[in-house]
Amino acid sequence: MWSKGDIVVLCVSGGSDSMCLLSIFESLKNKKYIKTIIIAHVNYGLRGDDSKNDEKLVRRYAKKNSLHCEVLLLSQGINGENENDWRNIRYDFFEKIAKKYNADLIVLGHNKNDQAETLLLNLLRGSGLEGLRGMPYKKNKIIRPLLGVEKKDIIEYCSKKKIEYRNDYTNKDTTFLRNKIRIELLPYLKKNYNPKIIDTLARTSFILANNYDDISKQSKNIWNYIDEGVECEKDEFLKLSAVEQREELRNVIQKITKSKHKKQFNAIEEYRKVILSDKNKVKSICVNDLKFEQRNGKVRFMLA
Repeated sequence: MWSKGDIVVLCVSGGSDSMCLLSIFESLKNKKYIKTIIIAHVNYGLRGDDSKNDEKLVRRYAKKNSLHCEVLLLSQGINGENENDWRNIRYDFFEKIAKKYNADLIVLGHNKNDQAETLLLNLLRGSGLEGLRGMPYKKNKIIRPLLGVEKKDIIEYCSKKKIEYRNDYTNKDTTFLRNKIRIELLPYLKKNYNPKIIDTLARTSFILANNYDDISKQSKNIWNYIDEGVECEKDEFLKLSAVEQREELRNVIQKITKSKHKKQFNAIEEYRKVILSDKNKVKSICVNDLKFEQRNGKVRFMLA
């Protein structure tokens, strides 16, 4: 996942996963397998003294080991209300720090349990193949070295190495769906259906990721850019398989709206139904800031 001489931005929350990863990468740095570690920490300011103490732990480790430490402090409140908003804030910050230091990689501490949770989360939300593929080990600059390691092994490693870390009490709040899956659903499945459910779900995610990658490589590039947006010939769209049609729609909508998150299956299926229908020659749909139009044998997406 990395090469000698790499500069890495290591994203550290202060929890067991990221502190474990930080310890491992510090060893890699000392053995000259990587060149430089830049620690990146986000303090949302949502948990009062607990948030401050997370930051203090990360800064203390950085100072003790002579590592650069960049902190995004949002103590005045954050511009977001849900997990996706907070995720976007994190990732934008990590990318900014990577650019500042000309880093080769951004290192995240997701583990095998996170992967299993992600698959179930997306399954319950009605995700398509892309969502069920879970998180990749590597995508562009982002790597997840612990993705094949279970949480219990990370905790054991931290205990043996006497690595200090902090627990986020909000992880026990089951009003968040991911927490509810972790605390209630996965233990139930493990006890009643499959004692190795974490391994099974993570392996399934890996298999689906390979299938999705194969489909993605077969993109037909049927879209032409116009002043208002993009368009394609309806006949060209109809030549694609159903799987290819869905993927083309997801990709083009993501590009034109510049969204970091692709549309869910149900939304994509609504567009497909309109294109496949022969009831009327002219059809138009406007959802949020995106306008869809089918006219004179062409399919068109435009920003409203």
